Amino acid sequence: RIYLMGMPVILLYNFEAAIFRSVGETRVPLVALAMSGVLNVLLNLFFVILCRMDVAGVAIATVVSQYVSVGLILACLMRQEGASRLRLRELRLHPTEAMRMIQIGLPAGLQSVIFNISNVMIQSSINSFGADVVAANTAAGNLDSFIYTACNSVYHASMTFTSQNLGAGKYDRIKQGTYACMFIGILYCVLFVLIAQFGTRYLALLFMNADEAASVMDYTQQLSVAFAYATPLLLAVNVLRLSIQGMGYS
Repeated sequence: RIYLMGMPVILLYNFEAAIFRSVGETRVPLVALAMSGVLNVLLNLFFVILCRMDVAGVAIATVVSQYVSVGLILACLMRQEGASRLRLRELRLHPTEAMRMIQIGLPAGLQSVIFNISNVMIQSSINSFGADVVAANTAAGNLDSFIYTACNSVYHASMTFTSQNLGAGKYDRIKQGTYACMFIGILYCVLFVLIAQFGTRYLALLFMNADEAASVMDYTQQLSVAFAYATPLLLAVNVLRLSIQGMGYS
């Protein structure tokens, strides 16, 4: 229930951050998110340790930090110069533009739903193999998330770069940007393969103790290597998919 109270500001944060990224400014959302993350940790300590609020304290800390990050970016948007400046008095609904955004956003949202449904089905299959495989999948997934975060920045860069140059009429740069994102992503994939092959047994200890690791390490290694070698396929799909979305064809 408490997390649900924070959903509107999560949507607003993503929208505000997208405005900054659309004009090539990625530092402001990052700084706001970093400050929010630090605040979240401090509020967790305050509500849980001092106020003894248990899970409610953790949830409240998360929601409050999200509101703070949104407020910071909102203040920055109101101080921006140029087309991206926010003027609260001029906020109104433009039906034509709203419909265009729905046409682009709805298919993209359905894609996320499909991904989530498939993940639930995969997780239910994994659960049928027992606790050791579940623990190994969690550890391998945590390792995979580090690389996915790096690759995800490339995916969103491809969409932003495409839409910027489409608007500017610089169509040759769209192709160049897509190639550049693919190249950067391949470097991440090579790094992931090396980590999976040679570092899984050490990095997995970040997420489990040595006794637990002994029984599930073989599974973790197999899963991590499988994730690593499949990452180039994910890279190609997402860079091309988001580049196409950046051109308005979602």
